[in-house]
Amino acid sequence: MIRKEKKIRRVPMLFVLSALLYLFLTPMRAYGLDSWEGNRQIFKDMLSINTKLKENVPESQNDNANFYGNGPGEQLNARMDEYGEITFHKNGMLKIGVIGNGRWTDAEGRLMNVSQLYDKWEATAVAYDAGTPIYLTKTEVAEFNAYYAHAHSTWTQENKMRGYEQTDKTFKFTSPNPQPTKNEEMRQKIIETYGIPTGGTQEDILYTVLSEVRKTLIYDESYLLADMETCLSDNKGVCWHYGKIAKTLLEAAGIHCEVVTGILYGGNHLWIRSKINGKWVYSDPTNFFYGNVGAGCLDYNTYLLQYVPYTTLPSVKIVYNQE
Repeated sequence: MIRKEKKIRRVPMLFVLSALLYLFLTPMRAYGLDSWEGNRQIFKDMLSINTKLKENVPESQNDNANFYGNGPGEQLNARMDEYGEITFHKNGMLKIGVIGNGRWTDAEGRLMNVSQLYDKWEATAVAYDAGTPIYLTKTEVAEFNAYYAHAHSTWTQENKMRGYEQTDKTFKFTSPNPQPTKNEEMRQKIIETYGIPTGGTQEDILYTVLSEVRKTLIYDESYLLADMETCLSDNKGVCWHYGKIAKTLLEAAGIHCEVVTGILYGGNHLWIRSKINGKWVYSDPTNFFYGNVGAGCLDYNTYLLQYVPYTTLPSVKIVYNQE
């Protein structure tokens, strides 16, 4: 009697890989890691850890040390305290005033951002929107222009300012396209599009805003000069669209939020900081995506080493003419 050999059935490799992937993802699904909602708790845990830290990046590790100083070779130690305020130190001494490279501090040495120029320039910006002539010295022009484009305006990032020199060395500016109600119209359009986030803690609201904005907008560099209306219509935009939409929604929910401008990886960038339970939380809405929820609550070391905040970041070139 001839004994028949039993054939070995080979399991397709694709099936094996699929099974392993299923086993690997099952616990992740149970914890919710394959969904935006599942990452909410991870975000809140990270935020809780980050806001409890009081970090000090040593000068030897600060890649931007030379960049922060007033002159070549001046190294400053950037620190962030437990409330999220940034200060600069040299040889243990607090630096106050002009830090250099478009940055300065308040009287207590805290780094200012463009949004904190509200009291100084908001009334002027409103008048400019209405078509009222405004008068600025040449040293004030860049600061006002940066505030107007980055912090004041919700509907556009482009401010084509043309100034005419006056006899007292000031310059007269009049908006080429007065639209006194456009900012408020765009804020209402954003709220109508996304709705006002409600429910949960402030951490929940921050996460909801960041995730909804990131899920609906596609990053497209060709939209750099596109106005907010075009962005909302096409669901495409760049960092300033992400940041200003998030800021509008957070403020509508009762959370104080500020736009921050600066440099990230060598290029101009815009992000936000929000007052969550009395502490500043730095968020990058553009880089906040599934798998990178940490961009919504940047840890202090990452922020100090990778993000280079400017008090005023120039937006467009100013053209000076004779009237």
